[in-house]
Amino acid sequence: MAPGTLLQHMHLIKRMRAWPIVSGSSFYEIGSGDGRLSNLFLKNGCLGKGFDLNITANKANAALNAKAVSEGRYTIHLGDFIKWEGLQPVDFIISCMVIEHLQINQLEEYMEKSKSLLKGGADLSH
Repeated sequence: MAPGTLLQHMHLIKRMRAWPIVSGSSFYEIGSGDGRLSNLFLKNGCLGKGFDLNITANKANAALNAKAVSEGRYTIHLGDFIKWEGLQPVDFIISCMVIEHLQINQLEEYMEKSKSLLKGGADLSH
């Protein structure tokens, strides 16, 4: 794991200790890559979806999270989260190393969509 990725991973683990994560909580990971961050939520009994534009990353994600996929607790989607239709509100949205790849207009769409998909009372965290 690259040093920046490792630090980000460690930071998320620390932040997760303060969040009300209970078994059955729902999440989306945008830019799910190899699925390591999704795996942290899945280990806590969460249900989720991962979105990534890279088919190779999605295959690595499927291998890492095969148990949750086979149990129906996690699905992996090849495609653009911003354009994805029919999503239901979730408890958490995770996104690391994604927004730097977006144009300004895409960033606004991304933030609005993310905010609209967080269950009532939730706020975007950084």
